[in-house]
Amino acid sequence: DDFYASLKGLAIREEIENRIQKECIPENPVVIQMVNEHQRAQIIRKLVDNIKDTVQVDDKQLFEYYYTHNKEFKSPDIYEVAEIVVKDSALARDISSQINIGADFSELASNYSINKRSSQKGGYLGWVEKSQFGKLAEAISKSDINEAIGPLINNDDYIFLKLLDKRSSRQLTFDESKYEIASILLPGKQKKSYFNFIKHLRNNIDIFKNDEVINKLIISTQRGIS
Repeated sequence: DDFYASLKGLAIREEIENRIQKECIPENPVVIQMVNEHQRAQIIRKLVDNIKDTVQVDDKQLFEYYYTHNKEFKSPDIYEVAEIVVKDSALARDISSQINIGADFSELASNYSINKRSSQKGGYLGWVEKSQFGKLAEAISKSDINEAIGPLINNDDYIFLKLLDKRSSRQLTFDESKYEIASILLPGKQKKSYFNFIKHLRNNIDIFKNDEVINKLIISTQRGIS
């Protein structure tokens, strides 16, 4: 089947090329102009990419930014959590009663939770950032370790959460922040390098104003075809 599909693709491509040649499309002035414009655009895009690829942010610049903005680089609050998710309100009330009399949370999750990914591990979700809890973030952040809360209603689901452990936000080290700092600084350095290159080109060529071309550009823009 794969071999047949490959042959079919080659045959279709050959037929398309034959029709292109038969219709003399490669000699069409409009097509030639479009191809030339596309080639110029590709060359310019490649040139810009090459300029950007030569730009780097050295460790000194990274550290200077970190030193003056270190309060911006902090780890989020994260929580180690287990969950039980059910659809039925009566079942949710029954689970709540069982939790209140000391039933094992992980066993209840394994028996009743509809979230198969976590229920197979006794409801264990692992470490989760506060922002990932959405509307439930406030409830989990106010919980005590080993406390089970719920049922909380979210998108027609009844959810029970148990906080197993938590780690508060902390200051990130320079090494932990380097990648993010580079992503902040690099676009500005790339833009500066590009404009310096354009400035260098302008200093080595004669530039003049062609009113005829400018007028055509204005007309094309007004017609919405530029």
